[in-house]
Amino acid sequence: MESFLKTLTGTGTLARQRSGIADTGGVSERPDDAKNVWRMALRTRGGMELKIEWKPGDTEGAYAALSDKVRLGRTHDDSDSFLADVSSLEASRIQTHSLLDQGGLPFAPSALTSLTTLRLASDDLFSDGVLDMFVRSSLVVLDAAGQKLPAPRIEALFAAFPPSVPLTSLLLRRNQLGALPAAVLERCPHLTELDASDNRLTEVPSNLLQLCPSLEVLNLETNKISVPALDLRGGSLRTLQLGLNPLDYLPTLAPLTRLVELSICSVRITKKGPRMDPKTCFQAMPVTAELLKG
Repeated sequence: MESFLKTLTGTGTLARQRSGIADTGGVSERPDDAKNVWRMALRTRGGMELKIEWKPGDTEGAYAALSDKVRLGRTHDDSDSFLADVSSLEASRIQTHSLLDQGGLPFAPSALTSLTTLRLASDDLFSDGVLDMFVRSSLVVLDAAGQKLPAPRIEALFAAFPPSVPLTSLLLRRNQLGALPAAVLERCPHLTELDASDNRLTEVPSNLLQLCPSLEVLNLETNKISVPALDLRGGSLRTLQLGLNPLDYLPTLAPLTRLVELSICSVRITKKGPRMDPKTCFQAMPVTAELLKG
C-alpha cells in the first residue's frame, strides 16, 4: 500500500499530470505484487486522460490516488466533477482471474454521468450485477468482449432503455451467444458496427439489416452458421466477415453495392447453390478494395 501511494504521488506522475495525461507508473516491479491488480483508464470529454490501478481491498487508496491526480491535473475542481466529465472508460485486470464486485470499485459508477464509451479489456471481468451499473442508455460504444454473456443477459441490460438509443458500436465477440440479442438491435437504428464473432450462433435474423439500417461492419466469424438467411437488400454493409462458419452456400452479394471487404476464410461450402450468371451478381458492385481471405 505504501509503495503504491508513493508511486502515484511521485514527481514523474506530477510531470505527466501537468502535460494533461496521468499514468500510474505501475504498482510494483516485483512479479508477486503485480498479481490481482485492477486498472481503469478514464478520459474526459475535454481529452484529459487518467489511469488508476489498485489491489483488492484498497479502494480507499485508489480513490485517494484519483483525487490526488485530479488535483494535480488542475482541470477539475474535485474528483466528483472529474468523474462527471468522464466520457470513456476502459477496465481491465492484470494477472488474475478474480471477478470485480461492487465492493471492489473505487467510486460509484453512477458518478459517470457523461459516459458514452465503455470497453472491457479483460475477459470475464465483473461479478453479477456490476456490468449493469456501467451500462446506460447514453452509450455510443459498448465493447463487452469475453464476458460470457448469453443473449438474454444482454437484452436484460437494455430492457429499461428508451425504444431508440445512440449506440453505434456493439462488440460482443467471445461471449456465449446462441442467438443475436434482437431486442437490443431493434433499439439501435444508428448501429454501424456489430461484432458477434467467436460465439455459438447457428443463425442470424433475416431482417438484421432492416433492424439496423446504418450497419456498415458485420463480423460473424467463428460461429456455427450453416444457412446465411440474411436479407441483404437495402443494406449499407461495407465489411462482411463470414469466415470459419460451416456455410452450406454463400449468400447472393449483389444487393451490397457498398461492399469493400469480404472475409470467407476457411469456409467450406457443403452444398451447391443455384448457378447464376456472375455478371448479374457482381458487375454492379463498385468494389474499391478487395480483401478475400481463404
